[in-house]
Amino acid sequence: MIALLFYGVIALWALVAIYLGCKFPRWFKLKQAWALLFTPLVFFAPVVDEVIGRWQFKQLCEKEAVIWLSPNWKSVEAVRDASPELFSEAEWTVISIKIQHEKLVDAKTGQAFMLYSALHTKGGFVLNKMGAGLGNTRSCWPKNRDEVSKMIEIDKLIKNGKSR
Repeated sequence: MIALLFYGVIALWALVAIYLGCKFPRWFKLKQAWALLFTPLVFFAPVVDEVIGRWQFKQLCEKEAVIWLSPNWKSVEAVRDASPELFSEAEWTVISIKIQHEKLVDAKTGQAFMLYSALHTKGGFVLNKMGAGLGNTRSCWPKNRDEVSKMIEIDKLIKNGKSR
């Protein structure tokens, strides 16, 4: 049933795109042949931001979603969470991309022990504003976060940090 509704919306949007694509040349006093350009532009306009935004999200994930460990990480016995509570907004992106910064500090010295970032997005116009994403978010975490956490025994270090 949902598929039929989806196809109905697409068909309706195609008719709107054809109508507007044919009207734009008249409104701008252009030759009617321009309708061949305007129609596909109108049809794909709602998802262009999604396509470009996904590409930007992927690029940011490769660049930002990395883990940094202190050079003296082996000597740290206890850590505490010092992550900022607010998310920052990625700049110069077509869709809204939030960056979540995580920071763990050495409980003894207060020096940064581990830093990493995760990225989150709700998508573009159709997924976010029109509700087609159903409120879901797409997230990107450092690929090796779990392996690094096991290697440094992060649960044990955080537990030690809470007892201090």
